[in-house]
Amino acid sequence: MKLLGYKATSACAACGGICCKTAPGLIYPADLAAITADEIAKMLQTGRYAIDFWTEDDDSMTLFLRPRTVGGSMVVPFTEFGGRCTFLTDSGCELSLREKPQGCRMLQPGEDECDLHDHTKEHGKDAWMPFQAEINAALDQCGELGPAKPDAFDMMAAMMEQMLPDFPQEATYFGDQEADV
Repeated sequence: MKLLGYKATSACAACGGICCKTAPGLIYPADLAAITADEIAKMLQTGRYAIDFWTEDDDSMTLFLRPRTVGGSMVVPFTEFGGRCTFLTDSGCELSLREKPQGCRMLQPGEDECDLHDHTKEHGKDAWMPFQAEINAALDQCGELGPAKPDAFDMMAAMMEQMLPDFPQEATYFGDQEADV
């Protein structure tokens, strides 16, 4: 069942769409007519959607869909956070309320700040967990459009290198070995 959500208000116009300029809302499985690799691949091939992810403490990763950011990657790496939603225009969102992803529709405008009503990346990953095979198959179909499936360790290493360029790379992973401290 597709939840309708909240309409944009004068508060949205006053803030200029800060939410939409910083992080597009999540797409939930209920937003799609069919949750198949072919349908997800078609969405990715438009260039308007991306695969994002949530990682757990055990390094497990759950993939999910969201609108792509302007100039952003098809697969959102650790080093790329946020940006302007591809559906945001100078006059607001080009999508009608019914067309918007659930993460956008359920954003309740407020005078001082908006309320996500638990439509966060962590909440979204739970909804997408049963559909990881479909997302991975869609990524395989779209391989020529962007980077391969994200690898958590490689992305974390890239982020650490960017944040701490002088950090010794050969000492960043100890694996299962015990280190003398």
